[in-house]
Amino acid sequence: MSRRLTLHLTARHNAALDRILGGGDSHDNNQRRRAVEQLILDRARELGDRTGPQNAAAVESPGAAESSAAPIDENTVRLIDRLKASRDQYRHLAARAEAALLGVPVRDDYGSIERRLERALSAKGFRMPAASDPRARAGSRRSGGR
Repeated sequence: MSRRLTLHLTARHNAALDRILGGGDSHDNNQRRRAVEQLILDRARELGDRTGPQNAAAVESPGAAESSAAPIDENTVRLIDRLKASRDQYRHLAARAEAALLGVPVRDDYGSIERRLERALSAKGFRMPAASDPRARAGSRRSGGR
């Protein structure tokens, strides 16, 4: 189950995220969102590594106690890793499809891969269907939605 989270960033938060993202250019909200997501997942992975029985005292240290309301179990960390591997696999597949359509070498970057793939298909006379509305898929099929 996913939940929408809205963050209101101060100028200090934006400056910190820009330092994390690197470069002197200002970054858009999608880049900041991905950086925050990655920070959260990295922290979850760290906590998952430290929550074994032999490390229970380390989680309860003064600095960690306030930032870890509930420990992340091993299954959650494995799930996150599987999802990231799946995302990476499909990104690479899309880059390979773009290269095959255009007859060029595979690009290493995945920036705007959807738009690049759409252009490559268009060059060959195909039209990519519109993306489905993610809100329409929010309800579970078993429970009949909301």
